[in-house]
Amino acid sequence: APREADAKLLTTGKVLFSGGPRRVLAGAIVTLSGRVVADGVAIPPDLNVDIQYFLHGHWQSFPASGIVPAENGEFSATLKFPSSVHDVLYRLRATVPSPQTGWPYEVGVSAERRLLVR
Repeated sequence: APREADAKLLTTGKVLFSGGPRRVLAGAIVTLSGRVVADGVAIPPDLNVDIQYFLHGHWQSFPASGIVPAENGEFSATLKFPSSVHDVLYRLRATVPSPQTGWPYEVGVSAERRLLVR
């Protein structure tokens, strides 16, 4: 005989990450932008987006993270990249951590983008 069971479908959030230059001089202030896609779901007013960089084998959030997107999901972050003796290639991504109140999705992670700081 058929049995009934509860099932929970886990779906990842979608984050698009774009904007900004591909290379900058050390000490430059850069504005990065993107959009959280919420198919049929309103963007919660206190949803947080983090901008992360890859260092020493781990993704780490910039101190300026915790960006709140607009109602349409668009967000931007202004970051200053430090000076260095050598060129540094930053691997960057945007994430929407989970769980967050009113956000029905699992963690959303954008495609990686790279920024060369000279």
